[in-house]
Amino acid sequence: QSTLSDASELKVSTLTGTVQSTASDSRGFGMVNSSRVMKAPFEVEYFLDVSRLTPADFVWDAPSRTLTVRAPDVRIGKVNVDESRTYLDRTSGIFVTRSAMAAMQKQAAARADRVASVEAMKPDKLAAAQANARKALAALFRGPLRAAGIDATVNIRFASDPVRNDQHWDVSRS
Repeated sequence: QSTLSDASELKVSTLTGTVQSTASDSRGFGMVNSSRVMKAPFEVEYFLDVSRLTPADFVWDAPSRTLTVRAPDVRIGKVNVDESRTYLDRTSGIFVTRSAMAAMQKQAAARADRVASVEAMKPDKLAAAQANARKALAALFRGPLRAAGIDATVNIRFASDPVRNDQHWDVSRS
């Protein structure tokens, strides 16, 4: 079974923003308390795994000159919080030990990753990435059709797209 030759993932969108994270530490039986607040930029990329497309995912309707592509859902990439560009970094406490600072750094970084991940998974962010993926994938397949002299419409359907009751897929071989 063949797939798109040497293709893998198509980057379809990037979400950027700022994340704020807090951390606290208590040592010496609660006698030495410290806290940290940081704000840093983050970036999350969205991908479409085009290597998963097989010939069965392409349906050509000759009378309407329409190519319908059943694509996998958009995948969220790894969160990248750029701590090197932190622009707010406040540490408070009477005495902050090196180990307390290391623990708070680790805690703040983990919380920042979680907050950015939650932001990336919000329905409006996923919908925007999916809309970008739809445009990019349609353009990817429209080009070769035009090069072959075929002026066609390219429709992209994702696995998560709702199917209307009156809509049936012809999955027989062409």
